[in-house]
Amino acid sequence: LPISRRDSAGAASQGISKWELAAPGQQVYEHIEDAADDFADDLPGEGQALIRSYEGESRPYPEFFDSEDIESEHVPLVQPEKRGWLPSLFRPRRSKESEEDHAEKHKLGQIPATAISGNDITSSVFYVSGICAYYAGFWAPISLVMVSGIVLYMFRGIYAEVVTALPVNGGTYTVLLNTTAKSIASLAACLTMLSYVSTAVVSASVAITYLQDLVSQIDNSWGTVVLLGLFAGLNLCGIKDSANVAVCIFVVHMSIMFILIGDCAIYAFQTDFSMLVENFNQRNNATFTCPPGQTGDCDMSIYPLAKALVFGFSSAMLGITGFETSANYVEEQKPGVFVKTLRNMWYCVAFLNPTISVLSLCVLPLHTVRGYPLSGGQPSNNSLLQLMARQDWLSTLVSVDAFMVLAGSVLTAYVGVTGLVRRMAYDRCLPMFLLRTNSIFGTNHYIIIGFFLVCTSLFFITNQNVLILASVYTISFLSVMSLFAVGNLILKYKRARIRREHRAKVPVVLLSLAGTITAIYGNIVINGSTIQYFFLYYGIILLIVGVMFQRVHILRMIIRALTRKGRAGEEEDPAAMQDTSGLRGFKARLAETMIRWLRQVQEQKIIFFIKVPDIRLMNKAVEYVRDNEQTQNMQFVHVHVIEGEETTPLGELADVKAMSEDLAILQRVYPKMKLDFAAISSHSPFRGSLVQKIGERLGVPTHFMFISCPSEKFSYDIAQLGGVRLITGAL
Repeated sequence: LPISRRDSAGAASQGISKWELAAPGQQVYEHIEDAADDFADDLPGEGQALIRSYEGESRPYPEFFDSEDIESEHVPLVQPEKRGWLPSLFRPRRSKESEEDHAEKHKLGQIPATAISGNDITSSVFYVSGICAYYAGFWAPISLVMVSGIVLYMFRGIYAEVVTALPVNGGTYTVLLNTTAKSIASLAACLTMLSYVSTAVVSASVAITYLQDLVSQIDNSWGTVVLLGLFAGLNLCGIKDSANVAVCIFVVHMSIMFILIGDCAIYAFQTDFSMLVENFNQRNNATFTCPPGQTGDCDMSIYPLAKALVFGFSSAMLGITGFETSANYVEEQKPGVFVKTLRNMWYCVAFLNPTISVLSLCVLPLHTVRGYPLSGGQPSNNSLLQLMARQDWLSTLVSVDAFMVLAGSVLTAYVGVTGLVRRMAYDRCLPMFLLRTNSIFGTNHYIIIGFFLVCTSLFFITNQNVLILASVYTISFLSVMSLFAVGNLILKYKRARIRREHRAKVPVVLLSLAGTITAIYGNIVINGSTIQYFFLYYGIILLIVGVMFQRVHILRMIIRALTRKGRAGEEEDPAAMQDTSGLRGFKARLAETMIRWLRQVQEQKIIFFIKVPDIRLMNKAVEYVRDNEQTQNMQFVHVHVIEGEETTPLGELADVKAMSEDLAILQRVYPKMKLDFAAISSHSPFRGSLVQKIGERLGVPTHFMFISCPSEKFSYDIAQLGGVRLITGAL
């Protein structure tokens, strides 16, 4: 039954028993007897739908019920002839298995979810112990305990609170998006992407370096590219296959680490910790016996205790890189798994990094642990764990393990960046074509292949200088951690009512924030040139996002340039404008394309669900959409849950009348906005399945649906609502 506004005769011919045109504020009810059966399998909950348009005749209006297009994902649009009401009846679809239950079966459990992020965070043991020892000397284990045992433990509670309140992919981006403006959230997302790019390149390059110790014929440059391409292929095959690979790598890595720890511990006991005592006595000695081939004594830098601890603490923060990764694919995890991944990662890092550092001092001289003598001005302790192995077979095993787990970090970068880019594309911070999936595996091939090309290009642009990317990685990661702590504080203030399973105390959050800021300052002092490379790479990523935010203005400028008037304000010759050949024809076709793109951007509808009539709340929602979204099309939706045998017509409800009147006022306040109102009644509660069906009938994806901050009594979390965004707090 294609419904549009017609006169009474036309309506009667379509089987409509009553139809009247109405001015704003009036109510007209239309009973469609034959429509109930046509929509018996359409929306959850049995009730009514009532739609109100406040737009002029030139505005598109959704054909909410179309029996010929019930199964389509997008509702076609028709032109209204008049203003008025459009109510009808519908009954629920009763499926054997809900979409939520179907998706639940394919999500990650505790082991694979931990392995994906665990490979990233535990791979730091191969370089953080040596780097920290270079600055902190004998006190390196203390710095590592401060970071792994204290700071990371505090961030464990911070991440748990934020993600259980907002269980949506994106990490820092998600929390800032739901508490601040979209532009601020995008700044954090760019930092995270920069962190992933540098993580993948650094991990791949260092992994190939370890592999060269076993197969010297491998070229580091092309070996790095091949490794990046290999994991791009695994991700193209789907996250399930990639997760299985991650589990294998993680289990083997931890097993080899325990073997190495056991071997070093046995040696330390057999020698009565004599090397540890010797290193303690030499902790302030700046000279050491030069290795064979050099005569006399060699010197090494000795920092005062306070400076050594600060520098050691700053460099040791690299040991917890990867802790933020799990938050970027939380939607792919089963309920309750995320908090367990945080716990498991903390257990691994808090034990592994300080233990390896202590044992290195038990089996090797202090100058060797610190990486002296220097090689090319850099410490020569990248293979510190190989030197700690007392047998050749164990040294070989450590090299193989280093290659595998660092390669696993490359996998983690792919998984994390895919989730983040998908989320940003949904929110129109990045181009929507990135969301396209291939027909074979259903993966986002544009994201995966694009990330591979970016990593490869940056690797060659920097002349394969891993130290530059490693420095950029440090600052970007610490900046992301700092913004996450800030987001936690904002969440406590602006979204205090939302339900969450964990709560971090404010002093703990502030102390954690102070720790990351101190580490950023320390890394800048250690290597001042890092900041210029950081802003160079960050600016490139930020430029892409900035173009997306300003695309409406850019398109308008292009359109004005293509359609500008002739000399002295004269209009273009109509015959010339219709000429499809030559330069003018090209300009005309290009202008039409630009106009079409501009309309697509600005006509994207935004839905805001409103529970009770409150013009202040509705005004805040309009202001947010106007300031943060590149659209002028917004619809308010009210869902009325039917209780018992309620028979009151939807249009006669006091709340519906009040909302309609409030929206009429807002339409006059914001004349450039296209504001609509839809009231829907249902026996089913407000939940994800209902949100999804409403979006399907109105042609609006869930990521363009907004709500105000729910209270702790709300039965569902944000993820169960399909990822709707929080844009207003309690008034």
